[in-house]
Amino acid sequence: MRQFIAHPVMFIALLSLGSLLWTPVIHAQVHSQPPSAGQSTQQAQPRKDVSDKELQAFAKAYVEVQKIQESHQGSLKNAQDPEQVQKLQQKTNAEMTKAMEKQGFTPEAYTQMLATINSDNTLNKKVLDLVQKERAD
Repeated sequence: MRQFIAHPVMFIALLSLGSLLWTPVIHAQVHSQPPSAGQSTQQAQPRKDVSDKELQAFAKAYVEVQKIQESHQGSLKNAQDPEQVQKLQQKTNAEMTKAMEKQGFTPEAYTQMLATINSDNTLNKKVLDLVQKERAD
């Protein structure tokens, strides 16, 4: 159950057909090998200090992002025209970005927080509990 946060990320990547703005970044950061010598090591490095307030904000953003993705899943699956798919993906991206920003995150900060949570079992458990509470509300 500790991998709860990671599994929806894989679902997100499949759902969005790999073209959402930050989903590939999230998926890559959560499931990637250590960076090679030529790659930047700054991107989405786990943070050491995360407050309970930040974890609560992340859980709210996470639940809202999932709701947005789920609400657009059918439209994306049924879209026939590549231009229509692109418009739907852009709309979905904009809504998810807005949900993240509402909680004080940029897509990059959200990705960094996800990497931090997935790298620390204690934080992962805390966020899992917060996400479950958020969904119950």
